[in-house]
Amino acid sequence: MAVELVTLAQAKAHLRVTHAHEDSDIQLKLNAATRMAIAYLDRDVYATQAELDAGVVAGTARPCPLLAA
Repeated sequence: MAVELVTLAQAKAHLRVTHAHEDSDIQLKLNAATRMAIAYLDRDVYATQAELDAGVVAGTARPCPLLAA
């Protein structure tokens, strides 16, 4: 997934998971949640300021792009 709104480490800390047994399952759920959130927002989300700037300059960014921070 290109944009990561919540890291695996953040999710595991929130869930109080200290082992790696469920990492792949948690990551799958994070990926799905990220896709759904971005689709709901109906806005482009960029991982870095440089990517956002390049999208704006190239004219490929939709109105009101967001920066994942």
